[in-house]
Amino acid sequence: MKSRNRRTRGDDAQAVRYAMKTTGGERLLKATLPGGKPPARCTPAPASGAKEVQLRADWFPKDARDKAALPCGTYFGYVDGDTLYAWQHGEDLVAGERENQES
Repeated sequence: MKSRNRRTRGDDAQAVRYAMKTTGGERLLKATLPGGKPPARCTPAPASGAKEVQLRADWFPKDARDKAALPCGTYFGYVDGDTLYAWQHGEDLVAGERENQES
């Protein structure tokens, strides 16, 4: 079974950086994508539904929420050149786990 992260970042991703909060579902992901093509799971959508970025890391853009254009499962994200930036809000991890249990 593939991890949820691999589905979000894609199998061919390189130079992956990842941060998580151990007491919740908050996650940050940065990955270089061949050709800048987002994983199939990520579909273009308006940024208006993106939740706030709850974690901070020096390698993750502070204005990511304003650029969100790709829902990727339980992550929000966007591609800048060949780099995918994605984050997961804590509440979305819980909702995603419930969906997986009910399926």
